[in-house]
Amino acid sequence: MYDESIKYSLQDLPNMLGIDIRQNMLSSRYDNLWPEVIGEFKDSIDKQNPIKSYIHRNMNMARLSKHVNETPTHSTIDPEPVDDYLHDWHIGNGNITIPMGNESLYGIQVLNGYSDSSRSSLRQYEPYYKPTGRVSDFAFLNTSAPIGLRFSSGTVETCNLIYKEQIADNDLSCINFLVDIGPGSHITLEEFISPKIDGCKLIKITYLVRQGSKLELIRRNGSADNSLTVVDSKFICFPDSDVIVQTEGKGSHYAQEFFDFDIYRCSKVMLDGRYNLTNQYNNHVGVLVNHLENDSISDIDVKSVVDGKSNSSFIGNIYVDKSATGTDAKLFNKNLLLSNEATAISEPQLDINTKEIACSHGCTVSNINRDQLYLLQARGLDYQKAKGTLKECFLNQ
Repeated sequence: MYDESIKYSLQDLPNMLGIDIRQNMLSSRYDNLWPEVIGEFKDSIDKQNPIKSYIHRNMNMARLSKHVNETPTHSTIDPEPVDDYLHDWHIGNGNITIPMGNESLYGIQVLNGYSDSSRSSLRQYEPYYKPTGRVSDFAFLNTSAPIGLRFSSGTVETCNLIYKEQIADNDLSCINFLVDIGPGSHITLEEFISPKIDGCKLIKITYLVRQGSKLELIRRNGSADNSLTVVDSKFICFPDSDVIVQTEGKGSHYAQEFFDFDIYRCSKVMLDGRYNLTNQYNNHVGVLVNHLENDSISDIDVKSVVDGKSNSSFIGNIYVDKSATGTDAKLFNKNLLLSNEATAISEPQLDINTKEIACSHGCTVSNINRDQLYLLQARGLDYQKAKGTLKECFLNQ
């Protein structure tokens, strides 16, 4: 029985697995949904608490780990305009609200952990839910139900996805979402990650981009002074598939975005990240690129502008398997510091196990070019406009 007086932080969570006291824990009726996977998660976290993982060492994890869950107090949020639900998919903890007027969606199946038929359909995805040693493991363990969308073969579709709660509370909100793109499909997803005001949100998204298909992902991360948001995206790129990701954000009290790509034969991945930090906001980006088979391409380009007292960190790793001959991999991270009180950390890593590849990388942290600033001011722009122009040029080049 849940005890309303109990409070806990993420730091406490590994020691609480298997104890039925969390409001958003997979309840007893879902215990058999992924029994082996849940056991593997527990074993993994018992051995290595993701909060203390090396991959988070530059990411001010104390802000996240001390977040206190104060369930079950909550209230319904203010009603949103009806128009917001006409074309958008609303994704919450264990639930999906489909666009209004689209009860029959051609080529799209909704996977909902509360439905017996969908639960049976979700079983086939067990192999893709393995412990990662990252904070997103908790998003699996602490969600009320897994959810997802499956696109049929040959589907061409654009969907707007809004990750936003339907209630207002201080609880730890966890979303475990899956996107299965059928062979030969061309899917465009426009995502908006809405921050949880005065709360913490963990989102784990798994994208299966099957053979011959293409995914274009356009993501916008919202920001707020008191929000803590972690988005962990896992991409399984089947042979002959294409993935193009464009993401942007302004940071938050704590914001973390992680991209993990498994790239198979003759597949191509492109990631374009743009972040513009001000005030005392934090933003931390991690990218893992795993080239597992031959003739694959990856092009990673992440840029951050860091102003005020903000903090930015980047960790990127390219792994090339010994069988992944013909790989062409690029990894670049550039940071523009606009304040003496701002911080930017960049950490590239390479793990290359074959010689028959082309691989390049570069990470920089630089200040604004004073000569360029002077030139713009000499042409009539005041200091702030000149500074803003150079910032936009840096992000968009």
